[in-house]
Amino acid sequence: MHRNAKRIPAPLFLAAAVLLVTGCTAPAPHAASGDAASADWKPLLNPSLSGWELFFGVPDPSISVPGYTHAADPKKRAPLGLGSDPLRVFTVRMDDGEPVLHITGEI
Repeated sequence: MHRNAKRIPAPLFLAAAVLLVTGCTAPAPHAASGDAASADWKPLLNPSLSGWELFFGVPDPSISVPGYTHAADPKKRAPLGLGSDPLRVFTVRMDDGEPVLHITGEI
């Protein structure tokens, strides 16, 4: 990375990535139910988020994560990893009968 380059905060980057992915894969609202594309459609937003693989990096030391110990040396801090969302950063709730992805941005 260039010395003068600014890093995008992880929660902002993650939220932008999720919006990009969900926006690119959402079906057209006017698609007829008989279309071939709608027959192959699998909703990504279900309560268990089973269509997603969640990966979390190293949490900020200011955040208390159950079961995680912050190493004193920043270079030795381990990521939470794949499939670990102890603070439920990502949840799906129903809003007007539609699933809505909520992201706390906590980690």
